[in-house]
Amino acid sequence: MTLSCLGVIAEKSLKKLSIKHKTEKCGIETEIVIGVDGSPSCGVNETSKGSTCKNMSKNERAKGSGILIEQLRFALKERKISIPFYGIRYECLSEDLANIEKLLKD
Repeated sequence: MTLSCLGVIAEKSLKKLSIKHKTEKCGIETEIVIGVDGSPSCGVNETSKGSTCKNMSKNERAKGSGILIEQLRFALKERKISIPFYGIRYECLSEDLANIEKLLKD
């Protein structure tokens, strides 16, 4: 996917988030955006380097966000909408789910 294509996806996602954000008066709000760390597009804290789509496990992980998450963060920041992001790690899934549950209870 190209950066412009991911920008369009981020904008469409943001429109849905904005609608939800505006409906807080009705008791609905977006509390968190969840991504998958290690993903080249949806990584929150880690992304992957390399272009081997056939074997993602051989790609190196690098600190930083995936392209879609970067685009979404940028679009939210432009609109002055503050929503926390959380990156799920496959190798720590139970721990991450427990952490998200705690975040949502607070």
